[in-house]
Amino acid sequence: MKDPEFIELKNRVLLGIGICILLLVPLFLFMHNKLIDDRSYIIKRIDNKDTFLILVTDNNCKYCKYFETKLKDNNIDYNKINIDKDSNYPYLLQKLDISSSEIIPPSIIHIVDGSLFSTLVDIKTEEDINQFIENLNLES
Repeated sequence: MKDPEFIELKNRVLLGIGICILLLVPLFLFMHNKLIDDRSYIIKRIDNKDTFLILVTDNNCKYCKYFETKLKDNNIDYNKINIDKDSNYPYLLQKLDISSSEIIPPSIIHIVDGSLFSTLVDIKTEEDINQFIENLNLES
């Protein structure tokens, strides 16, 4: 015959595990869906036929932070994508019909009504980005 204390302890452990599973599974699903939605936000904007800029960066880009600040300072609607970190980057290029060799960070891709309108590749000077902003009438 089994010890009643052992049975009670076993039941408490099983109850604790059950409660943890009931609490952690919805939390895990929420976090998983949140991360997936964040990574595909640019693609959703393209599918919604929005007009915006995409700032393409990578981990070794020494100019990217500066140009991101420049876009923010001009109140320009943009999204950033890191070619080293974002798993949707190849799909984004395919969707826009761009080859990876055509994009050298930092680059700006201008999307109009969900389609590729223009690009500014391998930005090196502030004048490049100022002229791009001016030519496309992006200033607020």
